[in-house]
Amino acid sequence: MYGSLFFWVIAGIPEPGSDYTFRYYIVPCNEMAHNVADRHQEWLSTPGKKGQQRKDSSVRAVAVEEGAAPYFWNVARYEGRWDLIDDALRD
Repeated sequence: MYGSLFFWVIAGIPEPGSDYTFRYYIVPCNEMAHNVADRHQEWLSTPGKKGQQRKDSSVRAVAVEEGAAPYFWNVARYEGRWDLIDDALRD
């Protein structure tokens, strides 16, 4: 946690020559920290492919599309949410 004025900006950068556009996800720091930590604990508590206990690591993951593993926190609702930064700066 870095404070209320810290935001994660996750950028989707298309391949050169692609018809896709850049995509940005603006996520408040506190929401990212809590949700990623919660999903990581959920992942640790579920058995691996072969039923084994999972080992902890420093890797954390988020998803930007529907259909990702349930223990990836999905940030899709933050796409293009630059207004969150504007609002935080006005407070």
